[in-house]
Parts: sequence; structure tokens; C-alpha cells
Amino acid sequence: MSRGDAQDWLEQAHGDLRLAQVGRQDATIPLNLVTFHAQQAVEKAIKALLIQQSVDFPKTHDLQDLLDRLSTSGVPLPADLEEVTALTPYAVQTRYPGFDEPITEAQAAAVLPRRLHAA
Repeated sequence: MSRGDAQDWLEQAHGDLRLAQVGRQDATIPLNLVTFHAQQAVEKAIKALLIQQSVDFPKTHDLQDLLDRLSTSGVPLPADLEEVTALTPYAVQTRYPGFDEPITEAQAAAVLPRRLHAA
């Protein structure tokens, strides 16, 4: 099975980030979907780097494992990148309603602020 190329993964990561951003601007979109798409954006961006570096990785949502693989491959990582590992639980726990406590505004704000500045 082909995993696609790094550009494919980055395009998907950008799409997930945009969905998370839209969700933060629209109060009718549940916060669990915002945090889920934020986690997916980070996961797919890391996997794009792994593919670019020809580093194999398992099917996982564990951001720490993915960062460890990236670091082991020799890719220099910013020290504060470790903070993204806090998003790992949002890959599964927030995917469906009723499986965990509801996401709070504070949790969503920690993942993605409501007001975003244009890049």
C-alpha cells in the first residue's frame, strides 16, 4: 500500500488545520471536532516530514512516537515542538460523542485560539 508523497500529506494537514480554524470561528461546530482536526493537522504534517525523510512509521496517532522517529532520523526539531504531544488524546477521545468528557472552551483555546491573525 502506498502512503502517498509528502506533498499529499501536507495538503491534508492544511485541510485539517483549516477545518479546525473554521470550527473555532463557528459556535455551532462542536469543540471536539475542532480539537480532533487540530490533532490531525499536526499528525499529518509530522508524517509528511517522515515520508520526506524516508522514515518508516506505523499506523499511529501517537505524536510523541512520531516526533521520536523524526528526531532519530536526524531532523533537528525545535524544543517547543514537544508541546504538540498534548494533542494526542484528541485523535481518538474526541472523534465520537459520548466517549469522554466534553471538550471545554479552555481546552479548545489551548489548541487553537478563537481569533486568528491572517498569515
